[in-house]
Amino acid sequence: MAMLNDLMGWNFAFAFMDYGDTWRQHRKLMHQAFHPAAAEGYRPQQLRTARSLAHRLLTTSDFHADIRYWAGQTILSISYGIDTQPRNDPYIEIAEKGVYPILEAAVPGAYLVDSFSILKYIPDWMPGASFKKKAKEWKACADEMRARPFEATLQNIKDKSAKPSFTLDGLEKVAQNFGSAYTEENVKSVAAGMYQAGSDTTVAGLSVLILALLDHPHVIKKVQEELDLVTEQTRFPDFGDEGCLPYLTAVVKETMRWWTLGPTDEYKGYRIPAGTLVLGNVWAILHDEKIFPDPFVYNPDRFLDETKTMKNYLTAAWGFGRR
Repeated sequence: MAMLNDLMGWNFAFAFMDYGDTWRQHRKLMHQAFHPAAAEGYRPQQLRTARSLAHRLLTTSDFHADIRYWAGQTILSISYGIDTQPRNDPYIEIAEKGVYPILEAAVPGAYLVDSFSILKYIPDWMPGASFKKKAKEWKACADEMRARPFEATLQNIKDKSAKPSFTLDGLEKVAQNFGSAYTEENVKSVAAGMYQAGSDTTVAGLSVLILALLDHPHVIKKVQEELDLVTEQTRFPDFGDEGCLPYLTAVVKETMRWWTLGPTDEYKGYRIPAGTLVLGNVWAILHDEKIFPDPFVYNPDRFLDETKTMKNYLTAAWGFGRR
């Protein structure tokens, strides 16, 4: 991925970097901050931004844009402890400008330099080198995305106004010599990579959920009845209600299964050489009719009679763990 990593500077994100010591350090920081027990510490930020989104959706004219803005608010709050503006927040705009080029640059075969990495050394003035000019512009956006919110958090720490966040916790562990993985550079890079890792999949998932509900009004009715029973129509639900909301939980699972966000690939009959980029066929796994009967039907009820096999296969929606 010469275009993305070498020219655009995205090799700071462990989602794109080669496996090695730095990758392991970044993964360690992510795991220690976001394993299930640790992630509970970020629930207040999630509840605050989720309730803000609920109010926005009541009057929105573009639910997709509002969901995208909400995702940015949530990620910046968790990553940096930054309170964003209700509209036109500069940090969200910086992050969006940094992440957006990935949608083009990460497409396999989009740039010849990814197949012939020697092309990254040709002079910028040569005919056909326009990709290098584009890469420089995109690198500047990525650098600003990585630096600006991190610097804001450093200033908040100095002013003693920093709010709980991944960056604050990481920098405190750096000061405490918590371990070799905890360096300021690693904390800075992992925090910046969170926006890339979480924004698009979160937005896509919620957008698909809304489209599915609009096409299945009986599901909306059942969810509303369950919520009304638990909240008595007097409050918003929160994480403590999750065990009392089995149908809502089933809706979330079915959305993840029904409209797969991951890429697809073919593998049978092909030899996979060392160093090959392999994309797991998430779509095929989550639409296997042996595991999920009538796989193209949006049916949350399938998860109310959950089998162990079905539960295990659903984990493909989140990835495949360590390689």
